[in-house]
Amino acid sequence: MKFRFSSVPYIVWSVIFVVVPLILVAVFGLSTSDGQFTFANVAKVSDYTAVFVRSIWLSLVATAICLVIAYPLGFIMSRYNANNQRTLVMLVMLPMWTNFLLRTYAWMTCWKITASSIASWSSSASAPSR
Repeated sequence: MKFRFSSVPYIVWSVIFVVVPLILVAVFGLSTSDGQFTFANVAKVSDYTAVFVRSIWLSLVATAICLVIAYPLGFIMSRYNANNQRTLVMLVMLPMWTNFLLRTYAWMTCWKITASSIASWSSSASAPSR
């Protein structure tokens, strides 16, 4: 397969937000607070067996619930004409968009980002310094 330069942004994104955090988790997991290499943290993982089992159980239950809801809904939606299918897909996606919008507004509130602060920042950043 031929390498395409259009994939470079995705590769950079994946390296920054997937590979680097995984490496950091491995480094912190295999070192002490002093920075010394150790397997002691890995040996302590068995202390959390109940948490792992509960997490796997909850993920299986959530997967089963999603499958029980999604397959019949998808089958029902497939029986409608194309115009109604688009509307139904939009209705399924709308709660996810709402969640994204609410999280965005929550971050704006946390960081006190307003249109006036953005305008003042952009005008001060573009003004030449003396």
